Amino acid sequence: MKRNGFWIWQTSENVPHKQSVLFRRSFLYDGGIPVNIDISASSRYKLYINGNYVCNGPQRGDRFRQFYDTLDISQWLRSGRNVIGVHVQHYPMDYYKSLTFESGPISVVNSSRGGFWLSCDMLPISTDSQWECCSDDGYCFVEAV
Repeated sequence: MKRNGFWIWQTSENVPHKQSVLFRRSFLYDGGIPVNIDISASSRYKLYINGNYVCNGPQRGDRFRQFYDTLDISQWLRSGRNVIGVHVQHYPMDYYKSLTFESGPISVVNSSRGGFWLSCDMLPISTDSQWECCSDDGYCFVEAV
């Protein structure tokens, strides 16, 4: 399978604090064909299709490996217009701060820059400049005390 799609984020800047970002893409689906995607994020993601929660991920990796999930999303698609929404939480890279959850859990891959990636061969929904994104200002991180 060819891996297409690009790592995308709302900014190219390295941000030293935790971030929550929403991604959205609408597309047309004629039905009848199975649709598989590969999906990953720099820390954690929650995937929604047509308003339905699908899953969260990716599988935990480490600073040397970035894993992705492979999913058949056909059961959540309908003929006509569909919408994919992804909520991504990015935790900056700081091992010592992660011990107290100041930069996210130690078991989640942390990086200096946020990122979201989706690849699909069957539909034109791979991550590119067509995806909309915005900060999720309604989501906040509570600092450890």
